[in-house]
Amino acid sequence: MTMMIETPKISEILYEEFILAMNLSAGQPAQDIHVSVSMNLLHDGRKLSADTSIRLARYSGVSDLYFMNLQNDIDQRRIFGQEERMKCNS
Repeated sequence: MTMMIETPKISEILYEEFILAMNLSAGQPAQDIHVSVSMNLLHDGRKLSADTSIRLARYSGVSDLYFMNLQNDIDQRRIFGQEERMKCNS
């Protein structure tokens, strides 16, 4: 059986790689890019939209597709993980 590494949550990556690294408060990026703090970027409230992904990328100094690709990768890993678990359970 292949052991899989747990897929990180986008909130964990945002917090550890950007908010801590940029010495920001948790709500500062949402305020600065003009998205609702209630969107819960750090609490997995919902997936990042294309608009929010681009705003975060420009704010963070990464490519426009960085967060969109990250969200897509996380989604794919979850789907593949679910499929693998279903194969193991059948």
